Amino acid sequence: MRKQLLLIGMLASGISFAQTDRIWSENSGKNTSEIFENKSTLINPKVYTLDINGLKNVLARAPKRLAPGEKSEIIISFPNSEGQMENFKVRENSNFDPQLAAKYPDIKSYVGEGLGDSNTTVYFSISPLGLSSMEIYGDKSAVFIEPYSKDLSTYVVYKKSDKKDNLNAFECKVIDVAQKALPEIPILPPDLMLTMQN
Repeated sequence: MRKQLLLIGMLASGISFAQTDRIWSENSGKNTSEIFENKSTLINPKVYTLDINGLKNVLARAPKRLAPGEKSEIIISFPNSEGQMENFKVRENSNFDPQLAAKYPDIKSYVGEGLGDSNTTVYFSISPLGLSSMEIYGDKSAVFIEPYSKDLSTYVVYKKSDKKDNLNAFECKVIDVAQKALPEIPILPPDLMLTMQN
């Protein structure tokens, strides 16, 4: 009897692991949706399609991080910057007050411990804006996974060093926007404002 229960338990955990390994698939690069502007400057982006509903179904069984006595058997695979899958044992890591969590049940955060390297940790969240994650390694640069296309069908994996610094194109438009929003309020010259304050 014990052997049968052990066998059933092993099969069930193997099936859930196999399912999470298939939630990611490499994207051929033929993206028909518009990509986010801040992702267009990435050097050699690794783009994946994510079955986010499949991921949510698996994560529904994840125990809370600080729940006493609960061990996580939920293993989720995430792609790294080299295009290889890494496995993490995942727990829910919500930082919402219970009332706020009840108000926004579609926003969840998680933490996962690397199975191949216990010094590797993934922090990720799922919301109506898609999945966002950060993989932290003990010996190399952090890896980020964020939505790539505006329809949230594809995700990009990159390191911080893959982003081009494009600060030359920065232009502050706050005053222009404020003036358009409030055209009836004149902006006074600084010398006149000082006179009025005195």
